[in-house]
Amino acid sequence: MTSAEQRAVYVTGHPEYAADTLAREYHRDRRQHRRVPVPQHYFEQSDATVVNYSWPDASRRFYQNWLASLTLTKVGL
Repeated sequence: MTSAEQRAVYVTGHPEYAADTLAREYHRDRRQHRRVPVPQHYFEQSDATVVNYSWPDASRRFYQNWLASLTLTKVGL
């Protein structure tokens, strides 16, 4: 998402997360008996053991595009 003037970018999610970050948080919360749902499309199987690490390319692309836009803004383009 961006603002109408293209001066703001809104990120939903955590593209900076390592493959197991959300899994560690999920299992920590479950050990504390918190009622947390299984993250959708994150684990390969219903047993919540194997992570579907599908976002590293998109994360790199996001940060590369963001840095490029900062560069263009800095030089006034």
